Amino acid sequence: MVVVIIDGKKYSGKEIIVDNWTGHAHKEFIHYFTDEYDGADKLLNKKKDWYNMANTFFTSDTHFLHDEEEHIFFTADTHFSHENIIDYTNRPFKSAEHMNMELIRRWNERVKPEDTVYFLGDFNFKSNTGKGQGEPIKASEIIKQLNGNIIFVKGNHDCKSNGIKTMLQAAVLEFGGMEVYLVHNPADCHPIYKLNLCGHVHKLWKSQKRRGYTIINVGVDVNNFYPMSVSDILDEYYKLNPKKKQTKGL
Repeated sequence: MVVVIIDGKKYSGKEIIVDNWTGHAHKEFIHYFTDEYDGADKLLNKKKDWYNMANTFFTSDTHFLHDEEEHIFFTADTHFSHENIIDYTNRPFKSAEHMNMELIRRWNERVKPEDTVYFLGDFNFKSNTGKGQGEPIKASEIIKQLNGNIIFVKGNHDCKSNGIKTMLQAAVLEFGGMEVYLVHNPADCHPIYKLNLCGHVHKLWKSQKRRGYTIINVGVDVNNFYPMSVSDILDEYYKLNPKKKQTKGL
């Protein structure tokens, strides 16, 4: 189950639809956050302007809490179908098609259909020409091959043209006894959170300890092209912050 905290109030399941906080509902939002999608869809049909709700939701102080942390994963910067990214970041693939197949294989090797994946930006490139900057493959065609429920945080390459229309700029999760800030670009990390997760920098670095907080890059280029689990995240965090692990008795 996922609980959403918006402006200090907790929402779960159908409560999200019938709250007084907004007069609108967003179909994709309900698809992510209720296990009873069919029933939610019927309720949504009684409301107008589904997508207006997104403007309210995605600019709120939004937190996500998960009961089962072993079913949560994080990744970023797959750049599906982006031929040139192979040379840019020295990826070990022969072609965009080969890269797509291997990224999908490794994703599904780790992520199960019932799991949740937070994707921190730059999912794919789509081109009408099929040259260099992307193949003419829709994001939806790739998504349907991937296990798990994917929650997209917007990256600098995610826009209408590549099919990733998320308005979610950042999010806060709670796990490992702390609040964790999720955003695409490390330049937008938030120092009030002890742990920040990002993408964007590809293979430049895996993690950094800055004054008062830690940043971990969940991008595929520094994680052997696999998503990271909560356990992976915490292992990396305590590698940089061993005293905190001792304090917690872990």
